[in-house]
Amino acid sequence: MKINQLVVFLFLINFCSVASQEKLININWVDNKTYLSEFNSFNVPYFDNYTHNFEPDIGVTLTTQWIEDFIIDPNLVSIEKINYVTVNTSEVGSLDINSVPTKIDFKLNNSLSKKNRTLYLEFNPFFRQDNVLKKVLSFSIQYNKKRSQDNQKLSTISNSVLKYFLNPFPHLLASIALPFSLKRGILT
Repeated sequence: MKINQLVVFLFLINFCSVASQEKLININWVDNKTYLSEFNSFNVPYFDNYTHNFEPDIGVTLTTQWIEDFIIDPNLVSIEKINYVTVNTSEVGSLDINSVPTKIDFKLNNSLSKKNRTLYLEFNPFFRQDNVLKKVLSFSIQYNKKRSQDNQKLSTISNSVLKYFLNPFPHLLASIALPFSLKRGILT
């Protein structure tokens, strides 16, 4: 009986440790950076340890990716342990305050290639809380492994797409083969 309990206990520990992962993101904020366009210049908050993107309508976005051994379930992703500070509007330069979301805004998606499974994160490091602007300094992102049944559905979809690219015109092949038929072993 004790052996059965031990096996169940070890299984649960193994399952819990593999099923959920956590990644810590520390944002290294530095001096504002000026972006130039054809007609305007934008002086916006900048960080130098992740990919920094800026679009006037969207604002500042942090993007990063890392290799993971498994496919995640994007519906089971959460942001935890958020460390942020209040900032004045004068500190954010040309950043349009109206484009800043009222809650934490992020996306974590799977990216598959022949050799790697990577996770791709897009994160808006600013948010408004009660009309007060906040800047995120660090956070952790927690995600869970996708069930194997869902992984099979994903590979089935990618295989069907691959078949399309290998033979994008199956109706042409069918129309070419239509005049020929095999009856009783004789090609007519």
